[in-house]
Amino acid sequence: MRNYGHPEEANPEEDSMTFQEKENLVNLGCILLIFIGYCLFLFQMIRTGTLTITNDPVFWSGVILKLIPLQIGVNIVVMIIFNIILTIIATDRIPEKSDELDKVIDMKSTVYGSYVFFIGFMAAMVLAVFDLPLWMMFNMFIVSFFAMEFTWSIVHYRMYHRGF
Repeated sequence: MRNYGHPEEANPEEDSMTFQEKENLVNLGCILLIFIGYCLFLFQMIRTGTLTITNDPVFWSGVILKLIPLQIGVNIVVMIIFNIILTIIATDRIPEKSDELDKVIDMKSTVYGSYVFFIGFMAAMVLAVFDLPLWMMFNMFIVSFFAMEFTWSIVHYRMYHRGF
């Protein structure tokens, strides 16, 4: 198995990050960009005073249903641009297909991300049990969604960076 551009095999004058590491850093940037946008949306609601009175499940369900496709769409567009640029710059270091190591790393990243989402889900249920406002519960779902993606991306990056 060849690690394309892995630091042990790389020329010191060249960039030593693997394709997967670069891809995960770009993915992490997309996640942070959308999360910062969502935080700005929340701060706008706090500033206008509508956050505390918006306790409508239809509104918050709509926010979640708009946020997920937005995250997916931005991620797809950025990854297409990333792959085009990387194909132009470094065609020799782009892996053609995934191997068993890629599948194991993807599985472990998914497991850790799922744990984080489950903890966030349980925290949202605790908020509901204590009869806190509905907007807090829905925002806990949204934060756990972003935390899951963030964890997935960080674990992916670290495992490729370490060589597993």
